[in-house]
Formats: sequence, C-alpha cells, structure tokens
Amino acid sequence: ENKRKEQEAKRLEALQKDQESAVYSKSYKENEAISQLLKLRNLKLKDIPPDGDCLYRAISHQYFLLKGIKHTAEDLRIMAAKFIK
Repeated sequence: ENKRKEQEAKRLEALQKDQESAVYSKSYKENEAISQLLKLRNLKLKDIPPDGDCLYRAISHQYFLLKGIKHTAEDLRIMAAKFIK
C-alpha cells in the first residue's frame, strides 16, 4: 500500500514537472518569436510593472516617445474619466 502511494506520488510529481516544462517551453518560444519580430522592426519591449496603473503607464510611455510630452498615469486616468463622462 505504501509503495503504491509512493509510486503514485512520484508519478504525479513527474507529471507536474513535465507540465511546467511545457509551459516554460511554450512561453519561451513565444517570447523568442516576439523578440525576433521586434528586432526586425527596430523596436524594444518595455517592461511595465503590473501595479494597477500599468495601462496608463504604458500609454504614458508611448505618448512620451511619440509626442515628447510627459503625462503621469494619474493625469491620464483623470483625462480618460472626463472623456468617458
């Protein structure tokens, strides 16, 4: 009985490791493909921390790159709220 439980536990552990490896592999392949596309277009991936303002921080970053004008995430949130009203 104990031996069977140990074997089952090992089997489940191996299965979990395989699944984690597959996810990592898929994620790695996706990131590599994105990196290659960005490189062809002379673009870079900008890491934005997921903090609740990430959408507005990403827009702020792009707006500064394209227009040279700085807006804080808070400014953009207020502008968006006013526009929606």
